[in-house]
Amino acid sequence: MENQDTTLDQAVHVCSNCQNTIDDTATYCSHCSYPQNGTEEEKAKFQRRIDAKKRLLNVVEKEVKKSKNTLIALGVLNILAGLILGYFADDMATLIASSVLAMVYFGLAIWSDKEPFGAGLTGLIVYGTIVLLQAVLEGAIFRGIVWKILIISLLIRGLKSGLEVKKVKAELKELGIS
Repeated sequence: MENQDTTLDQAVHVCSNCQNTIDDTATYCSHCSYPQNGTEEEKAKFQRRIDAKKRLLNVVEKEVKKSKNTLIALGVLNILAGLILGYFADDMATLIASSVLAMVYFGLAIWSDKEPFGAGLTGLIVYGTIVLLQAVLEGAIFRGIVWKILIISLLIRGLKSGLEVKKVKAELKELGIS
């Protein structure tokens, strides 16, 4: 009886990478593809692949942070514009509208920690809508065009990075890294 238990213990092992049970004879883990019974070179190659994914994740997360900072900056600019116009021009409607818009941008910045693509896309839509409204209502499409282009490009880069973050995190999860 004790001999059978020993045989069972030898037949099943735990993957060193993802901690799932694997067959003792399997060269690669069926869950994460780690070369459990592979050569040292295969194990090193697997680790280099994980390290490369982690470096890529750091890079794209920095781009997402730039997009988040852009949303925060838009919120601050709206607060300042609302205060200046509300106080000096005695325009309470602008003060309220700018404050609400600032809160939207601040909310999107907070949301971008959890869902960078969704927050960035919403921020881009909101900003684009405001720019279009200003163009139609005030004829101000070219006023501040450099800033508008810069803000839009930062938000678009954040969108791309948000998608990339999601993709790289999924790949790392497949490799047994959370």
